[in-house]
Amino acid sequence: EGKELLAPLPSCHLASSPCHLAILPSCPPQILDKLKRVRLEIKSLERILSDFLRYTSLPKLKFEKCDLKILIEEELAFIEPEAQRQEIELVRELEPLPEVWVDTSQLKQALLNLIINANQAMEEGGKLTITARYINGQVRIDVKDTGKGIPPEIQEKIFDLFYSTKQEGTGVGLAIVKRVIEGHGGRITVDSEVGKGTTFSIFLPLTFTKTVKNI
Repeated sequence: EGKELLAPLPSCHLASSPCHLAILPSCPPQILDKLKRVRLEIKSLERILSDFLRYTSLPKLKFEKCDLKILIEEELAFIEPEAQRQEIELVRELEPLPEVWVDTSQLKQALLNLIINANQAMEEGGKLTITARYINGQVRIDVKDTGKGIPPEIQEKIFDLFYSTKQEGTGVGLAIVKRVIEGHGGRITVDSEVGKGTTFSIFLPLTFTKTVKNI
């Protein structure tokens, strides 16, 4: 059904493409302007539908025993060059962690999404702190930035599907993060103060096993 939703868009996109617009010199300017706006709307709709399909088509979790500290270190090594380019100081506060059963691919993607969001919130540079520790039978991972922060009235909505504060956002990324974390039997919270920064906290229980129902 998802592919059927996307099927009509290429022909619509083609009809409003620059090539087609170029062969319509006799069209009134207002018509050309409308066609250009249609093309932008189609591109936006394609992006939304693509992200929606990504949300609805998440594969079942495939659990394996994992050292979360190593997993986090791998993610940070991957994003560190881009963070340096953005003049973002990367701080690691990673304690030794017990092994847990996780879907390494999906958990990595969830962490990467949070890190990218944090970096985007620090347009003029800042500090990104990743903390991981074992507390009361669960692993807690914090992704903390020194960005612009999130107003209180928005914090309770940011995990909702299609809710976004970004001009080019589709509101699917954090919904996927929440779904993945909950699929692991965990939870995710947000704590933010406008002008000071935001902390996303992931809680993963050690009692969770690979036999738990998949998302």
